[in-house]
Amino acid sequence: MIELRVGDLPAEVWPSPKDNIPERRRADLHDDLWELVRDGFTPIADVADDADLEKFLLGAEVGIYLFDQGRCRAVFMVDAIELAAGRVLYLALAAVHSSLRGSGFYLPMVLLRMALGRAWNCAWWATRTANPIVAETFGRFDPYPWRDDRASQAAAAELGAELRARFSVGDAPAPHEFDVRTGVLTAAYPIALYDSLPAGGGPRVRDHFARHLQFERGDALLLLGPLDDAIDQLALRCDELLGRPFPSLLDSLATLHPEP
Repeated sequence: MIELRVGDLPAEVWPSPKDNIPERRRADLHDDLWELVRDGFTPIADVADDADLEKFLLGAEVGIYLFDQGRCRAVFMVDAIELAAGRVLYLALAAVHSSLRGSGFYLPMVLLRMALGRAWNCAWWATRTANPIVAETFGRFDPYPWRDDRASQAAAAELGAELRARFSVGDAPAPHEFDVRTGVLTAAYPIALYDSLPAGGGPRVRDHFARHLQFERGDALLLLGPLDDAIDQLALRCDELLGRPFPSLLDSLATLHPEP
């Protein structure tokens, strides 16, 4: 486990958290993790169980847990997915307690996760989201589906197929389809993640969500881009965002290797 600070908040970075977080520590986290789900994803909390909680908030190659006053108030899960198009840093579930939203820590967490991708020699980063605020945050890197180069579209098509059967909540897998033209994963979630669509995002994001996603159906948008583009934007701000130079951050993450 690696300990870091994000602003004034302590963070723990765990490799294979389901296997490596000690049982007593997991028990301490249990109630905090459930509170994150209930606070941010109320409809999911009504159908999920402890097995789902472990799958989505512990079951990744790396889990980043951010604390405030001793309580876990944000979780970020990260995987590496091998594709013919190159290794993908997959930014899986992110859960942030409402008490931290708007506090300015999200961009540092984006940088921290992108740095993992550099340490893992990833060619791409990717995430899926039903939240236009998240889409706007990652939109600063000009990702697919708004970039129309063939390499990005080919990588997205391959990743979309890979994700189709990966995710489920409860007993049934999400039977979603992927539209490479729009980046939409149809019915990516068995139900809508939120009680109402979060307000936010710029005109490009809002228009894309309105035209192509059906919120009530559980649709999500796949975003993907070259990792180097994101690193080029963020690395020079590493001192500002995480309190250390980018090479120092990479050194601290060097032991967190993805599974072969």
